[in-house]
Amino acid sequence: MIKLTVQQYANQVGISATAVYKQIKNQVINSVKENNKTFVVIDDITKEPSSNKVKNNDCMKLVTKLLKQLKTKDKEIKRLTKELSKVTKTKENLYEKVLGYTLEYKPKEDIEEVEISTNKKKKKSKKKKDKK
Repeated sequence: MIKLTVQQYANQVGISATAVYKQIKNQVINSVKENNKTFVVIDDITKEPSSNKVKNNDCMKLVTKLLKQLKTKDKEIKRLTKELSKVTKTKENLYEKVLGYTLEYKPKEDIEEVEISTNKKKKKSKKKKDKK
């Protein structure tokens, strides 16, 4: 068994020390602490870090849990989209009733643009020209 400092291991593998600490935290590689210093443990024979192998069953449990979370998030997005639609319609009705304005949504590419137009007829204003 060989012990390398985190920086030595990072240099050998070609990743950052931060990435090594993340692997240690996620139990991808084994480590030991001695005198408040962290070492990565490497097997003598293979020169590879000894790992905490995750069982296939654990992976399936994790995937199932993540899929449930995604479904929940999708439902929440759908609910919020409906709520936003209702609020937008209410806002449009208020503008029209109170101010006489109509909001018109004109999607352009991936961005929605809002254009405000009035239902009232515009009066033409005559500008007087100054005489010199």
